[in-house]
Amino acid sequence: MTALAGLAAGMLGRGAALGVLEDAMRAALTAAGARLLEAVLARGDGYAGPHAKCASGHQAVFAGRRPKAITTVLGPVQVTRAWYHCRECGHGFAPRDAQLGTAGTSLSPGLAEMIARVGAEVPFRQGRRAAEGPGRGRCERQDDRAVRRGVRRGGPRRGRD
Repeated sequence: MTALAGLAAGMLGRGAALGVLEDAMRAALTAAGARLLEAVLARGDGYAGPHAKCASGHQAVFAGRRPKAITTVLGPVQVTRAWYHCRECGHGFAPRDAQLGTAGTSLSPGLAEMIARVGAEVPFRQGRRAAEGPGRGRCERQDDRAVRRGVRRGGPRRGRD
């Protein structure tokens, strides 16, 4: 943090506007938050032993570990998950995805809710530009689908304001 404070003081000393300083600090703190989140998520991979039940109730076999990129409100993070394969269904799954709320998507629940909230409140194009804020880059097709799902469900979940 002292390095960031020193950088900020140097920027102000060179005449940077407060808005520029705020943007730089938000980007740095958001990136630091993403790295911290990634470190927390690295503490477990969802390994459930040599077998785990698939969604259909069959016994799936541990088939190794697989990486997954998740886009969060703090930016992208990488997680490694235990991967199971069900011979009867012919599909694989990661129990950790269900635990994290990212099964079938690469959006974190928090980001999906933010996208749905914006989608319920403002026109799509305007909301898309807002979601592409500092440190998040361009929205992907899945973000578009998340907005549409949120709007179809009547907007974001209530009670978390």
